[in-house]
Amino acid sequence: AIAWYQLGTVYEKANQWQGAAQAYQKSAQLEEQQGHLTEAAKTWDHLANLSQQFGQAQNAETYYRKAIEMGKAVQDWPNVSKHSKTLAKLILQNQPQRLPEARQLAEQALSLEQTMVPEQAKIWETYTLLANIANQQNALLEAQNYRRLAQEAQIKAQGLENKLPRHQQFIEAVVQTTQKPQLRKQLDAMLRQREEKGWHKLVTATRRILQGERNWEMLSQSENLDLEVALIVQNILQQLQSNDVSIT
Repeated sequence: AIAWYQLGTVYEKANQWQGAAQAYQKSAQLEEQQGHLTEAAKTWDHLANLSQQFGQAQNAETYYRKAIEMGKAVQDWPNVSKHSKTLAKLILQNQPQRLPEARQLAEQALSLEQTMVPEQAKIWETYTLLANIANQQNALLEAQNYRRLAQEAQIKAQGLENKLPRHQQFIEAVVQTTQKPQLRKQLDAMLRQREEKGWHKLVTATRRILQGERNWEMLSQSENLDLEVALIVQNILQQLQSNDVSIT
């Protein structure tokens, strides 16, 4: 198996795709026969990646499924999740008529990632993939929810919630100003300070909130908010909702 893999590497470096594919395939088959399923999974995955590079989508799908099969056999759930997600993307890009199958694969990846450490799983990537699939299926509310979950997962993974206390005075000022418009002058001064410090997107989003916008998804997407700003905006809207502030 090792010799065949090394031969595949030689062919690959020489840009001889067919020879490389045949050698890697032989290596993976021998690894399976010898019970080295972890190594076999890695080889099938490498073959799948090569197939994608050379536009062989059908072959890539076959090899990803082999990698998934080997991963399940040795209970290598992180790689089963990764390969399932990659295969879902491949189907979404090349065969949109198979959206239910792509969704099933993405959901399989998600169910596995929910048991892993967030930083290891990068679960936000799967939420984004599911949002893209839902969009293609015209399930717009579902897509919106998945995008929200993706952003929340990234915020949590990066520990940005720990930065929220430093913005609490600003958040409270925005909430109070929606209830007491006479406070707008003080808030405008705070907005100018933040704009001078480069928080342009936060200022723009805040002004839209003051004008009556309450849709976090709309603000986050249309203003292309970075994660920390999105967290601040989300917190403002949550407080407004809990205070039952009417849209002005």
